[in-house]
Amino acid sequence: MKAPDHTPGGRTLPIPRSWTGRFGHHRGVTIPALDGSRGSCDATRVSVLKAIETDGGLGYELEVDAAPADVWRLWTVPEEIVRWMGDVATLEPWPGGIFRLEYASGDVVAGQFVDAEAPQYLAFTWGWDEPGALTPPGSTNVEVTLEPLAGGRTRVHMRHTNQPEEALENHDAGWRFFLPRLAEAVAAGT
Repeated sequence: MKAPDHTPGGRTLPIPRSWTGRFGHHRGVTIPALDGSRGSCDATRVSVLKAIETDGGLGYELEVDAAPADVWRLWTVPEEIVRWMGDVATLEPWPGGIFRLEYASGDVVAGQFVDAEAPQYLAFTWGWDEPGALTPPGSTNVEVTLEPLAGGRTRVHMRHTNQPEEALENHDAGWRFFLPRLAEAVAAGT
């Protein structure tokens, strides 16, 4: 499958320099920063997270100081993804493979990989593994395109679609928290 064209659009929003509130998909979970402290995240390596217009979902762009292959590992290798999102990961980055993130809070995201074209494109389903979840396992779609830029940098295009309207606000808060952590993981070295 060919990666979709992500033409920039929407509006540019500044990323908060620190996150001092609580985040969770519905319960409010304090997320540790990369330095191990609770509830903060220094996003100095990302000056702007750009919100992109999408149909029925959320979209973001950010640029990071790493080649696409290095960023790919941060999305597809269990030991790497937990540096910025989740505490335990099971990832099988091939069509039909498992996508599962477990958080210390007991929350679990579950889905499966739909497509994976290293190191430029991956798609997986996403949902919360709990009774009565607004977005149950595999019910929403996440697409990540890694665009190589000059100087060994990468533009990350991320879309999270097929969500009910009621889920957008919580998922938006989550991605605005975790995508800067991805940039911090890049800055800390891959």
